[in-house]
Amino acid sequence: MYPHQVDNNGKLKPNALLSSNVVLTTYEGLQIKHHGIVTIPCTYGKESTLAPFYVSDIPGPAIIGLPTSTDLNLLQFNCAIQTQHPHTSSDGCLKDKTPEEA
Repeated sequence: MYPHQVDNNGKLKPNALLSSNVVLTTYEGLQIKHHGIVTIPCTYGKESTLAPFYVSDIPGPAIIGLPTSTDLNLLQFNCAIQTQHPHTSSDGCLKDKTPEEA
């Protein structure tokens, strides 16, 4: 949290958080109640982004999401899509085969 978002007692100022209807869950499927979202500027190397963080009472480290990770170039996807024509197979055209051969 930034100093301008908290008062002298360390409590959040009104309107410091954005409300959200998002449902957060643990890996076990338990629901995590949150107070709202705070957006924090994050920088890694030469990349910067405004990252949303859900504020909760659960102990543990802050976790960035997939969009923030890709915005900061922390992750890189190496994806390939391979398709096969619906009327062919790897060993030839299906229309030339009997149903037992296909």
